[in-house]
Amino acid sequence: MSLTLDTLHRQWQTLRLIPRYPRKISGGELTKRLTSAGFVVTKRTVERDLQSLSAVFPLGVDTRSTPYGWSWDKGAAALDVPALSPTEAASFLMLRKFLEPLMPASLLDQLAPYFGMAEQCLASHDGASPWRQWVKKVAMVPTSQPLLPARIDPVAQSNLQEALLYNRQVRLRYQKRGERSEVEYVAHPLGLIQRGGVFYMVVTLFDYTDPRILVLHRVRRVELLDEPSRRPRGFDLAEFIAAGNLGFVDLGKTDPIDIVLRFSRDAGEHLWDTPLAADQTLIECADGRLELRATVADSMQLRWWLFGFGDGVEVMAPGTLRTELAERLSLAARKYMQE
Repeated sequence: MSLTLDTLHRQWQTLRLIPRYPRKISGGELTKRLTSAGFVVTKRTVERDLQSLSAVFPLGVDTRSTPYGWSWDKGAAALDVPALSPTEAASFLMLRKFLEPLMPASLLDQLAPYFGMAEQCLASHDGASPWRQWVKKVAMVPTSQPLLPARIDPVAQSNLQEALLYNRQVRLRYQKRGERSEVEYVAHPLGLIQRGGVFYMVVTLFDYTDPRILVLHRVRRVELLDEPSRRPRGFDLAEFIAAGNLGFVDLGKTDPIDIVLRFSRDAGEHLWDTPLAADQTLIECADGRLELRATVADSMQLRWWLFGFGDGVEVMAPGTLRTELAERLSLAARKYMQE
């Protein structure tokens, strides 16, 4: 039977979807993913493709239990990038350096050979190539005190990322803060967020449509389900974050507030270049301080940000926020005054 262009394209995509050992994928799951990618294919066709491809490429199949799982042999060479330029190699290593925590395990498996090729490529170039040192010349530094990352169950994280990637439901067990027992949820993953050393998964639970936030290091076990996940109509992750939800708007005050703040010049100078909000106004007062007016989400993150300035900021409005911060600062001062 002749190899048509459609068949070649399908088999090439099949090879790209097969993970590297010890991960594996069944013929049924490959069929689903190929169908999602726009191929018209049956499970039987995929199984025939796998048998043909395994005769040519270093593929292995685990037949100890059904469904059988296919994988690339450990150490198999990268397939479709025969050579990398220094700029491409630097791009791969930058990707690994800065975005690896947000990438699904299955994608990292696919990219692992390219990362190795990128390191070899840059190592083989002499000092005349500026890209050899570029990865060492750039860094991302947190704006607050860095903390050690929370420990996350790698299997649970991988399964959640796979569910998010392929729009699958999951059954998981979750341990709330301060609780010893675990709660079981059926969740529909909507988005993955990293803030500092903590990862959050935005989900809906069971048949509810209101998005919720789960902290990944509190997820204990995750089971991928065959049912497709349901996404609330109009949900947008960027809008969800912009609305202040990641600032933990759990105060019963979800409406935005208009704030008036007065900063010492040293504390507020950076706000000329990095505004707090799109509607921010910033003026210099007669006493030399800077007065800021803006509309922001009423969140715990706002409070943590204000506390970080110490005596470099004064909340002028709203009165409720001014009173709250004054009471907490007064309490903190009393603690330091105790002998």
